[in-house]
Amino acid sequence: MTKQKQYSWLVAFIYIMNNNVSGGLLAMPFVFYHAGLLVALILLLLVAMSTIPPLIWTLEVMARAQALEDRHSGMDLYGGDGEWSCESETDTEPFHGSLTPQFRISIDRKFEVDELCKLFLSPWIGYLFGLSVVIWCELAMWHYVTLAASAWSAHIPINLDGFEQCSDDDFRMRMHPTGPCWNTYTLCVAMFGLIVVPISLMDLTEQKFLQTFLGGVRVVAIILMVGYCLVGLLTENIVPEDSETSDIGEVWLDSDLIGAMAVIPVVAHALSCQPLIPSFVQPVTDKRKLHVVMVAAILSCAFVYAIVGVTISLHFQSQVVETSSLCWVEQTNHLYSATCLGD
Repeated sequence: MTKQKQYSWLVAFIYIMNNNVSGGLLAMPFVFYHAGLLVALILLLLVAMSTIPPLIWTLEVMARAQALEDRHSGMDLYGGDGEWSCESETDTEPFHGSLTPQFRISIDRKFEVDELCKLFLSPWIGYLFGLSVVIWCELAMWHYVTLAASAWSAHIPINLDGFEQCSDDDFRMRMHPTGPCWNTYTLCVAMFGLIVVPISLMDLTEQKFLQTFLGGVRVVAIILMVGYCLVGLLTENIVPEDSETSDIGEVWLDSDLIGAMAVIPVVAHALSCQPLIPSFVQPVTDKRKLHVVMVAAILSCAFVYAIVGVTISLHFQSQVVETSSLCWVEQTNHLYSATCLGD
């Protein structure tokens, strides 16, 4: 594999962050507020910590599969002097270590998770896992499409013949909008497909610049969202007048069982990236740092979820809605997020 088909562990970290800090992040303020901030933070930490072992196990199983393939291919695993060989930093020249088997994943071979299931469990487990990944991808894409199309159609002024800019009321208590707003919504779905499908067909190594750029955009958006809410909390004069404000202590301690139960699937979905790990780690040049990268990425994502969930839910309180995105409008001499607040 050529040098152009590789990237550093830092790029892998950015890929994982971009994958996880996405649509699920926008639901954190809503579930945090209704679960109670303290309970939500505890559940977030528990789910994040339970996510780390499967990622590490996936890496270890990939290395075991690599060792089996090397053995069956006749590769001299112990080098010329009877010592086990493992990857060098550039993944091109083996070096000799101790008799203890070392972590090794070839840069020329990608072990998908369903393939690992077939190898170490049974073919049926591999087929079931593949089916679950297909369902997961379909539901995730449905989530991303509806999120993008609803936000774009409500905030892009498309007012042509047969089209009309949507409002928040067009989506409230409905599966989908109707009338001219529906035409605008479907147009936004098509626009989303024209952007996402070509990107999805690109090799991951060809997306390095784009993923880094998108990561920077996420950072800026999160800083704006959190910074705006922090200013509101410090000045105590930005919370809209019609909000049912509560004491800060009540927001932290009041807990609702249904709200707490909603935190677990939202956070689990936001942190789910196990099926994508083989694709993320295959082009990494120095795979010896992958374990640390995985742990750092999950903990970083959890930290971002906590900051966004706490600050936005504290500021907007009862008016926080299911999807808290960065769509600013002016009302009653204040700027606030139209999708963080109800009308």
